[in-house]
Amino acid sequence: MYHQYKHKNTALTKLTKWYEKVDKSGFSIFERVTRTIQTHYLEIINFFEKRST
Repeated sequence: MYHQYKHKNTALTKLTKWYEKVDKSGFSIFERVTRTIQTHYLEIINFFEKRST
């Protein structure tokens, strides 16, 4: 995601779609990952403003 997308809004859209697909899949193994992303998505997406972490 970090190398494919240059704009914050595009990355957020792709991240949201990924989250929805994982949620619909029903795989409980991803629950911790999705909760972590849901909790920290603003920090993740902020990377696309200055391209640094």
